[in-house]
Amino acid sequence: MATSRFITVSQLGELVEGYEPGVTEEEQEAFRRMFERDKAYLREIGIPLETGTDSAFSDEVGYRIRRGDYALPDIALAPDEAAALALAGSLWSTTALAGPAASALRKLAAGGAAVGDGGLGALDGFEPRVDATDPAFEPCLAAVQAGRAIRFPYRKVVETGVTERHVEPWGVLSWRGRWYLAGHDVVRGAPRVFRLSRFAGPVRPVGLGGAVRVPPDVDLHAMVSTQAPLDQVRTATLAVRRGTGHALRRHAVPASATLPA
Repeated sequence: MATSRFITVSQLGELVEGYEPGVTEEEQEAFRRMFERDKAYLREIGIPLETGTDSAFSDEVGYRIRRGDYALPDIALAPDEAAALALAGSLWSTTALAGPAASALRKLAAGGAAVGDGGLGALDGFEPRVDATDPAFEPCLAAVQAGRAIRFPYRKVVETGVTERHVEPWGVLSWRGRWYLAGHDVVRGAPRVFRLSRFAGPVRPVGLGGAVRVPPDVDLHAMVSTQAPLDQVRTATLAVRRGTGHALRRHAVPASATLPA
């Protein structure tokens, strides 16, 4: 439909695969409902759909989308911007987001953006990964995106038993290598943070989508960093070769004794 001329509904049925209007009255009605739904969706996401006619001999309404009304301009990225995008795309390695992230990077590269080796060359082999293998990750993320409450069995760090939780999810965040769900605990009537690895069963959506709203004054990062349940902490002394163990060094304290490099 990205064209300079107007295309009628019947022409769309001939040109677009899967848009066949059918022959029976029921099939044609289903086709019309599908077209109206898709037309509303295009306008909802901001793509202007024009109506009009190209012929003075026909009053059948046609539709068109002007490419210049929705197409993005050429994207020019500075080296540091390209590196940041490539790094962000490389983080998602094991989830359903890996495919879309890789696809986005390929499209940027095809458009001339330096998101490949040139964009990441300055990182000296630093190749982080965010593993999201917890079974609760995708259903929790889907619930956040849908604004829908969830129920799930949960095991706290200091308890052996499992309790049922009813939560209005606000966000899924990573903190110190762990994934957490932040939200409002309906039963306890207070904000709570839950580590995804402590979910003891399936996540079940409840209620209607769009019912959950994140309060405007909530800082999810601060919430997770202050409420995230901690593991038992132990101290270890490590000898690390020079130029390695960068992640360890960021959180470590130099030992008083001088160890071999």
